[in-house]
Amino acid sequence: MTVENSKKIEQGKKTNANLVKIARRLFSQKGYANTSTEEIVQVVGVTRGALYHHFNGKKGLFLAAFDDAQIDIENSLIKVLNKPGDPWERFLTANYTFLKACMHPEIQQIVAIDAPAILGWHEWRRIDAIRTTRLLKDVLLNLINEGIIKPLPIEALVHFIGGAANELAIWIAQSKEPKKALEEASLTMKTVLTSSLIRD
Repeated sequence: MTVENSKKIEQGKKTNANLVKIARRLFSQKGYANTSTEEIVQVVGVTRGALYHHFNGKKGLFLAAFDDAQIDIENSLIKVLNKPGDPWERFLTANYTFLKACMHPEIQQIVAIDAPAILGWHEWRRIDAIRTTRLLKDVLLNLINEGIIKPLPIEALVHFIGGAANELAIWIAQSKEPKKALEEASLTMKTVLTSSLIRD
């Protein structure tokens, strides 16, 4: 690879990252419908052609912004789950962390409000499966193997808990009192999961 080609690749990566960064900010501030591609390229300082070179238009850029937000959520959960301490308490803390993360303006608007409508349920679920669902399955399998929770069918359990968490996140995002909704959702999740899953 020539030095010139290497520089082009690096510049391409930088442009890609800047487009996603600016798109996340604008999508979160104004919502998907009220954000134009022209506004995004003007802020980044590139041409519309550059945007279409890296992404398949506005929806493709939104998909990248959504995935980037999901990575942030995944990283925050991994940080909690890697801390020392009781595995069950770490799991409950991770659930709270997920719900709290969805209160952040960027994540709330992009992940909980716009993504289901813009991407459609199947695409939304596909990315969720790559990020948080995979992580959830690993944690639950570990809890089962350690004898902490009941050995329920893992796929059903993952979809049960993941579905509840996602629905609660959307409910919190749409609530007129999000902080109150967060505490109610966290308490309900903790109570239901503890009473139904912990082995006697």
